[in-house]
Amino acid sequence: MYLLYHNPRCSKSRDCLKIVKNKKVDIKEKLYLKDGLSNVELNKIINSLLNPISDLVRTNEKQFKSKPFDLNSKKLVISFLHKNPICLQRPLFFNGKNYIICRPPETVLNYI
Repeated sequence: MYLLYHNPRCSKSRDCLKIVKNKKVDIKEKLYLKDGLSNVELNKIINSLLNPISDLVRTNEKQFKSKPFDLNSKKLVISFLHKNPICLQRPLFFNGKNYIICRPPETVLNYI
């Protein structure tokens, strides 16, 4: 089963979801802003992320700008995203093996 970390207010996230649904792929949506992100979950994401860990954080968000830190530190990224899930880069797609940041959203086509 595929999984999409989804923010319905994000156009890129909506576009990615639309692409996957148009391909009639069975996908589960994770509404991470509503449900939150556990440290265990974030650790799994980072350990299976195809992108560099530094790409996982939205650096233009005020939460990051007010307290920047080393984006290559797994421990700091996990702690920060656990407290500030709005700063998780999206859309984030899981294909059963790896997590992929789908920017642009069409990137998802390479993994379904």
